[in-house]
Amino acid sequence: MPRGGWKRTWVKLFIGGWLHGSIRWQLEPAERGTWADLIAMAGECGMKGRICDNDGRAFPIQFIANQLNIPLELLGSTIAKCKAERRIEDDDGVIIISNWSAYQSEYERQKKYRGSKEEKVIKRFKECPECHYLIEVTRVTERMEICPQCNKKGKEVVLVMQEENR
Repeated sequence: MPRGGWKRTWVKLFIGGWLHGSIRWQLEPAERGTWADLIAMAGECGMKGRICDNDGRAFPIQFIANQLNIPLELLGSTIAKCKAERRIEDDDGVIIISNWSAYQSEYERQKKYRGSKEEKVIKRFKECPECHYLIEVTRVTERMEICPQCNKKGKEVVLVMQEENR
């Protein structure tokens, strides 16, 4: 595992909460955009909702504003409002997204159920009873009836259908 943790390529954004939730009246439009940027930055940092360097140290606020391409005042007002609403916490300068797991996929939670629910794959094959030539049945090969290996030797041996469960 990398020193800083696994960086995410995406985070969840609940449509109903985003369009109709309390964030609509608690934050101004520019602050909402900054909030979304902070969530994305926390995902990129790969430290379970913490916006920090690979060693867990806080980024300077000016650096974060620079990275997000926003005025320092906008970042400051967003952080202040998000702290007041308990959307973020501060741990010695490290910004932590509260309830970080809510912004993540359900992949890890559902992972334990996946193995037992996998569908069994049934593959169909045609086999030559004489030379045991085996070919998977596809759209291209489904009409093949004569073994091509035996046919090269001048024999017309009919392929036999086989099934394999996986």
